Amino acid sequence: MTLELAKELAKNEIDKSNIIVVTSDNAIYMLNDNAEIEVIKNHAELNKLEMFVVKSVDVIEEKPKKKK
Repeated sequence: MTLELAKELAKNEIDKSNIIVVTSDNAIYMLNDNAEIEVIKNHAELNKLEMFVVKSVDVIEEKPKKKK
């Protein structure tokens, strides 16, 4: 999955929350604050998913994981 695809998946939800996170299993999370991003990040790591912050109140840069 790419950031562009994540943005496309979340386009209908983009105005419903201040923070939107999409994972590679096509789940869309509408969060209230940046602290909740860590919870989704842990979930993504445990399940070997990619995570994309589509919309945020702060600029957050996620480095894509390299697949072996």
